Amino acid sequence: MRKPISLILCFGLPALFLVGGFVLAGLYGFRKIPEIFQESARGTLPEGFVVRLNKAGKYTVWLSLGDGRDFSDAPAAEELPPGSRLFVFDDASGRELEVSRWGQSTKFIGDEKSVSLGSFEAVRPEQLIEVKGTGFSEPVMVSVSPATTRRTLGVVLTLVGIVGVTLTVSIFSFVTLIQRRQCAVDSLSGG
Repeated sequence: MRKPISLILCFGLPALFLVGGFVLAGLYGFRKIPEIFQESARGTLPEGFVVRLNKAGKYTVWLSLGDGRDFSDAPAAEELPPGSRLFVFDDASGRELEVSRWGQSTKFIGDEKSVSLGSFEAVRPEQLIEVKGTGFSEPVMVSVSPATTRRTLGVVLTLVGIVGVTLTVSIFSFVTLIQRRQCAVDSLSGG
C-alpha cells in the first residue's frame, strides 16, 4: 500500500507545483497584459481629435493598418502617405509638441496591426493635446497610447520569472522525492 502512495507523492507534488505556477502566471498575465495595450484616444487624420491624457509621461501615436492577418491588402509602406504630416499640439498653449521617431515598432491587438509614428512627452496630468494632420488624400485612423516599453519588459520578465521558478521548484521537488523514495526502497530491501 505504501508503494502507490509514494509514487503518487513523487509525481503529484511536482505536478501540483507546476500547475500552481502556471495558474499564477496566467492570472498575472490576464491582469497585466490588457494594461499594456490600453489606448488614450483614437481618431482620424486629417480631421484630428483632442484627448485628455491622464498622466504625465511618454505617449506613442500609432497608425492603424487594419486587419493584421491579411497582409496583401495592407499599405506597402507602414507609415503616413507621402506628403502627409502629423502634428501634436498642447491644447492650452497651442504649442506644438515634438514627436520623436527614434524607432518604429509594431503592435497587434486582436486582428488589427498598428505601427508607431513617434512619441511625445506629456508634461502634466490631465493635459489636453490635439492631434492633427495635413496632406492626406484619404483619412487614416491613428491612436494615442501611453508608451509601455518599460511596463511591457517588466511584465515579460515577471512572467518568465514565475515560469522559471515554477519549473525549478517542480524539478527540484521531483528529484528530491525520487531520491528519498529510492533510499526508502533500498533500506527496505536491505541493500
